[in-house]
Amino acid sequence: MQQPKVPVILVSGYLGAGKTTLIRDFLTDPQGLRATVLVNDFGQVNIDAELIAETGADTIALTNGCACCSIGDDLLGAASAAMVTQPDLLVVEASGVAQPARMARLLCGVKGALPARCLTVVNGARARQLSRDKFVGRLFDQQIQQADALSLNRSEGLVSAWIGTSPQFAALSDFVWSGDPTGARPKVLAEDLDVQFTQTIHHPEEMDEVAFHAWLLEICPSLHRAKGVFPMRMSSRETVMARIDYVQGELTVQSLPERIFEPSGQIVVIAPRVD
Repeated sequence: MQQPKVPVILVSGYLGAGKTTLIRDFLTDPQGLRATVLVNDFGQVNIDAELIAETGADTIALTNGCACCSIGDDLLGAASAAMVTQPDLLVVEASGVAQPARMARLLCGVKGALPARCLTVVNGARARQLSRDKFVGRLFDQQIQQADALSLNRSEGLVSAWIGTSPQFAALSDFVWSGDPTGARPKVLAEDLDVQFTQTIHHPEEMDEVAFHAWLLEICPSLHRAKGVFPMRMSSRETVMARIDYVQGELTVQSLPERIFEPSGQIVVIAPRVD
């Protein structure tokens, strides 16, 4: 008897949209599904310790039957390897600057998998700004156009008028089993984009939060996304390590007093390439 094919969900969305949060929430409560999730960065998923059954070099096995695996540099290879255990569902996290249609076409090469369906996560608070951005507006719009469904964060009732009718999904499992996953659907195939992104790593030394924000924009005026840690000088003159998350103009800083102090940090910076 032939094994049924495994549904595949591609979780897309621009940098900082909330893809990792959605995936983490799903792994916490997969609603009975034995899923394998391919992610770009284990550290960002931040799985609760009580959920972890076993850890390996590139895989975290969970007590609820799910597994979280690193994509690495070979998406097709990672997806094919994940199919060996015949999960109920395969979830793939797309890069924040990826076109879903291209990744979906690549995943068609995974034996035993259904054609990938795309769930694009949209940060409603940044939607208008991103759509009008001269560097990434076209990419942002295409990530929405190529989606089978949208998940809206922080929409505050404003995005529906801009985007039109957009189904929201509280959990990935709702999306998998809604409609016929085997049905063919015309997909918008994007043209090659003329926007390219650069990713650089910087090692800032000790400074306070205000000075850090100014430093960040000085090293990269066209900055769209940054994340990492740096030694932050507090108002009490104590210095602690701090985690930063920068998304389209909004900087979040969280002190990490339990982390061992280091004289310099590590910040990953992503921005459109500007000639």
